[in-house]
Amino acid sequence: MSNDVKILYIYGWGGGDHSKGLIAVRNEFKDLIHTISYNQIDPSENYELMKAWFEQHRLSKIILIGNSLGGYWANWMAENFDIPDCILVNPCISPMYSIGKYGVPEADLLNYKPTTYHNKRKWIFLSRLDMVIDPMVSCKVFDDCQGTIWLDEEHAIQDYDFLVDKITSILQHD
Repeated sequence: MSNDVKILYIYGWGGGDHSKGLIAVRNEFKDLIHTISYNQIDPSENYELMKAWFEQHRLSKIILIGNSLGGYWANWMAENFDIPDCILVNPCISPMYSIGKYGVPEADLLNYKPTTYHNKRKWIFLSRLDMVIDPMVSCKVFDDCQGTIWLDEEHAIQDYDFLVDKITSILQHD
């Protein structure tokens, strides 16, 4: 593996260093893993935060991973900075709907920018039993991505071996 690879894992609502997906990929890929601590209520400054991370690492091969609300941010980064390798796990398509139901003030929700979905080399993992984000909406939005893989899990995934396998596959094919 090249030292020029950066894997950015963007955790979801309520996530952080304790996120199971982040722990799983950090255990396997150690020094390649990065994450961004971002404001999960008011996204106003997050756009500049994501841009600054990209500018700092743009000369590296970047693999984006976004889980739930982090899926919104990973997709936004992929679309705005033309990052081809993006893995979305139960991605949030509309923060206004997905996190609005948790009492986030409407004024903050209105600060989320719309994003596009040009799919490129995105891989989508969707939990069949997800009661937080409707997997059928994600399936329709990302209808021409590299692959949609269905997991027999709930939104809070317990086993992230699939993610380690996908990252390994991306690294081996480049």
